[in-house]
Amino acid sequence: MANPTASVESAERPATNGKKDRSRLQLRRTVHFASKNVNTYIRTIWPPTENRADIDDKFVLRDIIKAFNRSADYLILYLEQARAHRYEALNHRFEHEVKEHGFPFPANPYYSTDRLKGSDPQQIDTYIREYFNIIDKAVNKVCAGTNLPVIVATTRENFDLLKQVADKPSIYTGHFSTNHHQDQLQQLAAEAWELVKQNQYSKRAAAIDEMMQAVNAGKVVTDLQEIWRAAGDARTPGVTDDIVNDIVWEVISKNGRVYFTSQAELGQLGPIALKVRY
Repeated sequence: MANPTASVESAERPATNGKKDRSRLQLRRTVHFASKNVNTYIRTIWPPTENRADIDDKFVLRDIIKAFNRSADYLILYLEQARAHRYEALNHRFEHEVKEHGFPFPANPYYSTDRLKGSDPQQIDTYIREYFNIIDKAVNKVCAGTNLPVIVATTRENFDLLKQVADKPSIYTGHFSTNHHQDQLQQLAAEAWELVKQNQYSKRAAAIDEMMQAVNAGKVVTDLQEIWRAAGDARTPGVTDDIVNDIVWEVISKNGRVYFTSQAELGQLGPIALKVRY
């Protein structure tokens, strides 16, 4: 492929109704790949860090792959004892409200007209548990087949109660208490994203620990040429700091795990390291 170029520029995604919808307006990246044999534009969900052109004998994919690696789709459950809403988000951006499987939930239907029961704390707790259990079942239906994590916007008390009645408590990966209302969507997504980033950091730290444990077992490769050969042989990869495009592509295309990290623990292995299965 002779003299390919890739230029990067930003663009605003127009709202579908022809007006600027501030809650959904997003910066987009447009990547232009051009060569003797290729001329195409690709729109991505990640805003650009800069406008630039790269001229090389291969297309430059590293920034795109790194952005993809650090991105996350997830769900936000806005939960009160009287209502529940469900939203899908990408990174710090609200995407859309989920309106299926009962969402958005109206006020708690489990109440008693008996004034004595209505003032009984134990009976009230039972009503809330029943309500949260129905919401949890709806959450599981929404999540079926997606494996999307769920961040819950609610009080600590409600979050603990939800996990107690949940069929799969592990899908709720964190919670935050918020002063924002359920209709302040961008603010909710921004707060939830901070928790998602913390979870991503923890996963990278766990991957580094896994890598360090594999050193003594002789399952870590740090030489660039050896890494390339191992990636080509489809042996499972581990953690990387800065990796050439071809290796990254080989690893991802074979369902391997790639992590970009600046965490100091990996420094003793060098700028790039690969964990293999055997």
